Amino acid sequence: MHLSAVCADLIWHTLQKQYPNWVTTLQAWVAVPSSATALKRRGFNPALEIARKLSAYSDLPCVLTALKVNERVEPAVQKKASRDSRWQQAFNRYEGNRPLNGQWVGLVDDVMTTGSTLSACAQILLDQGAAGVVAVVLARTPRTLAQF
Repeated sequence: MHLSAVCADLIWHTLQKQYPNWVTTLQAWVAVPSSATALKRRGFNPALEIARKLSAYSDLPCVLTALKVNERVEPAVQKKASRDSRWQQAFNRYEGNRPLNGQWVGLVDDVMTTGSTLSACAQILLDQGAAGVVAVVLARTPRTLAQF
């Protein structure tokens, strides 16, 4: 079994148990996109694999075209970047690619460190007409480690 199925299963059961009203509010899933470099290195986008499984569990569409990486912006290694640098990079790194017409969207990422990527992507989805965005992540870097 691919690990994305296990990850999505954990997320799905947690959402149903702790946030049943949000689960019924959602109308689509959107994954934080990976850059071409990351896709080449990994061979897949972890967030997208999780979003696809959540889509199957919830019987909601996984919108593949809502977000894309702005490949004109040179990718930066975020592992050693400061908090401020991560925020600035994230808001330049992603762009919208499809109107969302008042839908509530579940935005999926695998790991959240500072929240900059999720904030940037959520703002783009809202700018594209999403009624609201609920961020869903598999793991959260402890705040003490995220405050470089």
